[in-house]
Amino acid sequence: MTEFAFNGIDLEKMFSEIEKLLFDKSKVYPINCEGIDNRKSNSSLFMENNGELYETIGNKGATVYCIWEGSVPVYIGTSDTPWSRIRDHLFRPGKGTKSCIDDVQRAVKDKKTIGVTFVKIKPFYMKTAVEEWLIAKVGKDKLWNERGGQKRGRK
Repeated sequence: MTEFAFNGIDLEKMFSEIEKLLFDKSKVYPINCEGIDNRKSNSSLFMENNGELYETIGNKGATVYCIWEGSVPVYIGTSDTPWSRIRDHLFRPGKGTKSCIDDVQRAVKDKKTIGVTFVKIKPFYMKTAVEEWLIAKVGKDKLWNERGGQKRGRK
């Protein structure tokens, strides 16, 4: 069998730059979670309350994003349609997407702010590698992430 090893030093440098951008607390966009207690899809309310975020993040392009609870990163994910994915996480259970509705409802009830940061990734196929690297670096036990029905960690 032939083996190929990537230059981990170069990848780590690039991924560390993305980490700095994604975890920059000054770049967290607060999300208006009004209506979060309603489990029905309410895309129009989400859009109405967070239109400026939509204008910033858009709904196209490979993106790594981080959902924040107060000043703590709590979920790391990727999407080619970031606006829709964040909406699904926060406001409606989706198929194939781990919805964070229960976690967000708890945070809002506890008077914590929910926010998001994001970084567009090129080439697009690197987004998953970046996501996995960030999750491993932060620590699975500190995140809301779940994958394939197996919890990566919840408080």
